Amino acid sequence: MGERNDNLAGSSGFGYAEFGSWYDTYCTDVLQPALDRAMDALQRELDDALPERDIARIRSLSGRVKSKRRTWRKVSQPRYRRRMNTVDDIPSVIDDLIGVRLTCTNLRDIETVQVALENLPRTAGRRRPLGLDPDSERDYIENPKQSGYRGWHINLNVQQDATPVTCELQVRTVLQDSWGELTHEDTYSKAGGSPPLVEVLSTRMADLLATLDDIAEDLRNELDRIDEAIVQETAVQVDEPDEPTLDPDVNPGPAADAADLLLERWSSLDRPLELSSLAWALQHEFGAEVSDDWFGYRTFKRFLRAAIPDGEISTGRRAYLLPPS
Repeated sequence: MGERNDNLAGSSGFGYAEFGSWYDTYCTDVLQPALDRAMDALQRELDDALPERDIARIRSLSGRVKSKRRTWRKVSQPRYRRRMNTVDDIPSVIDDLIGVRLTCTNLRDIETVQVALENLPRTAGRRRPLGLDPDSERDYIENPKQSGYRGWHINLNVQQDATPVTCELQVRTVLQDSWGELTHEDTYSKAGGSPPLVEVLSTRMADLLATLDDIAEDLRNELDRIDEAIVQETAVQVDEPDEPTLDPDVNPGPAADAADLLLERWSSLDRPLELSSLAWALQHEFGAEVSDDWFGYRTFKRFLRAAIPDGEISTGRRAYLLPPS
């Protein structure tokens, strides 16, 4: 087997033995540390860019270094091999030696991630250790693969010491990710194609899950509409006199705890925060039933004003709590 693999070198000048030695060293010294750095930097970018409610819709963030055997299998494909003269050419030709997968709840969450990454620099540096290559975007949601695979891919770059490393980011919904798990898409993704029945069944399941994704998106839109309605006030409610400032010594219990949570969030704000996101946080912490009367204050805005008397709320179709001045 080793001799046959070595013969795959052809005119490129290296075989499996030389590749294996290179891979073991490069994986330990570069790939694994670069993966850890990329995942940490990506998580921090998302935490900084997204409100808590959107962060909660990111179901998982995982990463992997492509195994030696799978890397060799890819290196051995003629379309890649003809571009390599030595093992040192591999990282510049194979762009998914490390990969990160981000799984979201809904299709719109993928768009949210895309917007959050738009401000990444094109090249990683010391201050921003993660860069983004916009020319590498592959949108398999708008243009699914023939197999039925859907997802959004783009290349990130990270500096590991002085070595630039490319990282493929895959962003999928939970249903798109489930399709990949159920069909073993990576296993059947080969030059010879999949068995015909596998292709038919995989495509049928992909189409069904895509329909479910569309329904889930409609459900998400309706739930968001309800969330927006929760923080709105009717004209009658707006004209009611303001409640006095909430005093924890006078009003102990969940209301005081909720007020402390709001005050803590407001004190740490560095950019406007949607009221619907704040209301979601309280419901998440204290239960959905708190929105029935908001601890006796009838509306969320009245409770927010009582909890943060010095806070300022923006006007407009969507209301925001503004950072402390």
